[in-house]
Amino acid sequence: MALFTDRIVTVSGSLKKQLVEEYRIAPEKKVQVVELGFELDDLLKLEPRENSDYVNIGIVGRLVPVKNHKMLFRIAKRLRENKVKFIIIGDGELRLELENYVRELGIEDIVEFRGWVKDVTEIYRDLDILVLTSLNEGTPVSIIEAMAGGRPVVATNVGGVRDIVEDGRSGYLVESNNGEVFIEKLLDLVNDSTKRRMFGEYGKGLAKDRFLKDRLIRDIDRLYNNILNKRR
Repeated sequence: MALFTDRIVTVSGSLKKQLVEEYRIAPEKKVQVVELGFELDDLLKLEPRENSDYVNIGIVGRLVPVKNHKMLFRIAKRLRENKVKFIIIGDGELRLELENYVRELGIEDIVEFRGWVKDVTEIYRDLDILVLTSLNEGTPVSIIEAMAGGRPVVATNVGGVRDIVEDGRSGYLVESNNGEVFIEKLLDLVNDSTKRRMFGEYGKGLAKDRFLKDRLIRDIDRLYNNILNKRR
């Protein structure tokens, strides 16, 4: 289809680079980045969680191999003495296997499987930190939502993640499957509520500037009109 398509739209610079340089789908001039856009108003109004006895760490996504939940559970076992709880949002083919794995690790007291939650705002209201342990990603919506809600992120540096998270400012990026560094970065936020708030506020500003639906509508409108004008 690339042969007779006027433009190929991709959602991040990293994915554009893959399409052009790695997979050679089309020349660079034919591929245009249009970042995602969402209705984020309710998330942008969220305040940081009030101080509590536990820091809530959440992961949002399908329970499938590419999301690498088992890495997170091994991390949870290492952190169980640090007054943390892990909230698992989502469902999928691995749910039973992952629940059994949590029992094998003896961490069922600090891990909660919630399945799918329809109210996005309620997901992030309960979280202090969002994590993502994926082996590969496009542009993870959960990170954009968490940032809009003022929640800092610790994520593997895969796919389009690096196009969203500013390492050391809105969260931390860790190389894929590097559990030791992931623990180090996660503990840095678990033990420092001031840094969580600071990273969260910075991420909220990024989400507000880049990922609102109105910006998406303007970008798509501009894209179509530019193509039509060139044809005329």
